[in-house]
Amino acid sequence: MKKLFLFITCVFLIASCKEKDLMNPQTLEIKTIKDVKLVDGVLSFSSRQHLKDVIQEISASKEMENWYSNPEFTSLLKRQRSITQSEYDKIGKTGELGELGDVLTFKGEGDNKILGKIIKIPELSAVLNSKSYVIVSDSAYHIGTNEVTSIHIGEDLDKLSSFLKDPYIQGAHRVEIGRITLKNARIQSDFRQTRGDRRIYGSNEIISFGGVGSYRQLYVEYLKKNWIGWSPTEAPRLSFTITATTQPYGGQYLYHKVEAWNVEGIGFTLQESTWGTLIYYNFNANMDCDVFGEYNFTANF
Repeated sequence: MKKLFLFITCVFLIASCKEKDLMNPQTLEIKTIKDVKLVDGVLSFSSRQHLKDVIQEISASKEMENWYSNPEFTSLLKRQRSITQSEYDKIGKTGELGELGDVLTFKGEGDNKILGKIIKIPELSAVLNSKSYVIVSDSAYHIGTNEVTSIHIGEDLDKLSSFLKDPYIQGAHRVEIGRITLKNARIQSDFRQTRGDRRIYGSNEIISFGGVGSYRQLYVEYLKKNWIGWSPTEAPRLSFTITATTQPYGGQYLYHKVEAWNVEGIGFTLQESTWGTLIYYNFNANMDCDVFGEYNFTANF
């Protein structure tokens, strides 16, 4: 019994020392935006924690798509936001993605087929280049529609160049993007007049991108009916009101409001915590969409 007690005590002390080391500023090197490098048009982060910290740092920026000022870098977010309504409408009529096939995708089938962005997390899109590449530590990553491909590059710029041309080159690893649906949105409509060619689509997911990180996101899109099914269209105003707690029986409390004008969708995103677990256990969100003062949609998560 005494030996067991001593063993448990030693384990506790070792764990405590490790935790103190992690929290000690002398042993933990803090990396920030100024430490981000640009390699062959792709942003390079020293570690996954560095990537996480930078995303946290830029998340409050009003000009998120332009946070990294270098003419040799264009973010995926900037490319996403440059898509015009006429481009959405053209794809909605023809069903052909064309040059936007690495930015947009179709989900669902039949009347529920929806055109949307492959990556809907703006904080992540802001650190990816326009072709969805990023470097973390000594590996390069590419995020596709359903999977993340990666390859160890070290200092080998030739290998990086080959990977940027083809993310499925020999030696690349594939990891399926993990999605866990937590709770579907309950959509309600309050019309002054009936209109069946508009709808709200809501999602509440944990999304894992392998070595690029995991995220929890609430997202709502405003859609209009077309030949292929549904495609994004701008709403005059979208807003979220969110409450959450960190644990099933209470804990840290969160209140947050997200609001935007003349957009086709808005979201609220949380990254994984330092210890690899997703914070905020219990979400409750109310969302409303005001369309030309005539139509009102609400979504409850």
